[in-house]
Amino acid sequence: MNADDLQSLRITLVGINNELKVMVQKQEDLHNDIKDVKSAIYNPDSGLYTRIRDLDERIKDLESWKANVTKILWTIATTVTGLVAATIYKLIME
Repeated sequence: MNADDLQSLRITLVGINNELKVMVQKQEDLHNDIKDVKSAIYNPDSGLYTRIRDLDERIKDLESWKANVTKILWTIATTVTGLVAATIYKLIME
């Protein structure tokens, strides 16, 4: 190998070395981004799973409230219907 070939080889190796450094930096950035996403999802105080669990609890509370209100409305409707029927019956019988 002559001097020109060695110089070309050195330049190529330096270029590969620089590209590897860039790849390592980008891999570290990607690692940090993945850590941030994992923290946002699994954080016990404000993570995605916590928010979903809280929303599930609120939905269950609302469904329970709706069931109770429905029972009350049916009771009121039945009572009103009975009173109307009784009133009509009294009017007809008199």
